[in-house]
Amino acid sequence: MKLNWGSGIAITYILFMAGVIILVVVFMNQDVHLVTDDYYAKEIEYQQQIDKVERTKLLKEQPEVTFNNGNFLISFPRGVNNIVYGKIQVYRPSDSNLDKTVDILLDAENRQSIGLPINKPGLWKVKMDWIRNDTNYYNEKIILSN
Repeated sequence: MKLNWGSGIAITYILFMAGVIILVVVFMNQDVHLVTDDYYAKEIEYQQQIDKVERTKLLKEQPEVTFNNGNFLISFPRGVNNIVYGKIQVYRPSDSNLDKTVDILLDAENRQSIGLPINKPGLWKVKMDWIRNDTNYYNEKIILSN
């Protein structure tokens, strides 16, 4: 049996359509798993986090973090005297045993010291989540200690 070019084109179209139909059927039967079950609620929380970061960037003065001899010293700007409450998390990506979370308790000079059990050099993240005048703020500082 000899095929002419018209038959070849028809066979190509039929095979292409059969392939597309098979792919549609296979993909329609796949389970779709989101990272979390309450995806939309998490998205709203994440947007609130983004809003806190943006508000913090608009401040004239930012909190400063220094590290010396196993102690973190967090200094809030002088104008920040109405902090109602907040949390500071010292996070060590390479060793979760060194992570520490404390409440914000500023002294008269708007500073707080956080001591660590050992003075271990490396990368640290200091995450500050705080409220002033009913407005939420969030800072993250990366510290590389020697």
